[in-house]
Amino acid sequence: MSFQPPPGFGPPREPDNTAPPDIRRFQPPPGYGSPAPGIPAAGGPGFGVQTNTMAITSLVTGILSIPLHFCCYLGWPAGIVAIVLGVISLSQIAKDPMRQSGKGFAYGGIVSAVLGFLAILAIFVAYGAAAILMSP
Repeated sequence: MSFQPPPGFGPPREPDNTAPPDIRRFQPPPGYGSPAPGIPAAGGPGFGVQTNTMAITSLVTGILSIPLHFCCYLGWPAGIVAIVLGVISLSQIAKDPMRQSGKGFAYGGIVSAVLGFLAILAIFVAYGAAAILMSP
C-alpha cells in the first residue's frame, strides 16, 4: 500500500523558475562563522552601551515622589533620593560615555523630583495665604 496524501493536498510542486528574481525564494549568504575564542559575539552580554541603573532609579523615584508628596509626606525623602541618584548617575555617565547612557533618565528624575517639591511648596503657600486671608 502506498502513501496517499490527504484530500486537498497533492504532490509537492516544482519551483517556478519563470517568476521574476524578486519573487523567488531568497537564500541568505553563508554566515561568517563564530568569533575567536574569548571574544563575545556582537550583541552579547557586555557589548555596547548600557543604560545606567541609577539613572533609571532616579527617574522612577522622581516620578513616584510627586504622588507621594500627598501621601504622608513621603515625597520629600523620595525626591531627595531621586535628585542624589540623578546627580551621581550623571557623573558616572560623564566619566564613561562610551559604556553608559541614560542622561535623559537622570535629568527626568531630577526634574520630576524638583517639580514635586515645587508643587507641594505651592500648595503650602496657597494654604498659608488662604489662612491669612480668612483670619478675622
